[in-house]
Amino acid sequence: METILSIIALVISFLSAAISIWSANSSHKSYLLSKKESLAKEKEISAYIDEGYIFKNTKNEKIIGYKLTLSNNSSINNVFKSISLTVSFVRKNDSIGEIIFVHDISLKDKLKNELNSVFDIPEKIDSYDAVTKWALFKFDPSTFKHGKIKHYEISISDKFDKRKNIISYILKEFSNAN
Repeated sequence: METILSIIALVISFLSAAISIWSANSSHKSYLLSKKESLAKEKEISAYIDEGYIFKNTKNEKIIGYKLTLSNNSSINNVFKSISLTVSFVRKNDSIGEIIFVHDISLKDKLKNELNSVFDIPEKIDSYDAVTKWALFKFDPSTFKHGKIKHYEISISDKFDKRKNIISYILKEFSNAN
């Protein structure tokens, strides 16, 4: 009778060990899946310049416009919460200066119907989706009369405070926009 009880206890021990191994394996697979999903949620945003212009209207006002394609490479919806433009310039004494301009949707009214659509910040974007629109910045060229422009840097940030920067060196000029 004792041997039967010992055999039953041994079988129960083996079953318990097998269940523990299966549970550990299942937990590890669950952990790997969670990690994969977390990484998919944390993917970077991407941004591309399709074209860039300095629009000059009849009032001699200048507006910098960039047609941008912004992509959400994440598995969750996102919101682009800011678009800014940093203009870097070199002064006559060779020191570097920077001026930051913030995207302003109201500038669309100062231009003719040259632009299809303009970013309305905050701009919601679905998971794995992209949007192409214009970012507009009021530009005062007299600010740079004591130097020459080195480059333009567009900075986009999302609701997770991830940033994407794009540098542009050349802009086309488009006159009589209004």
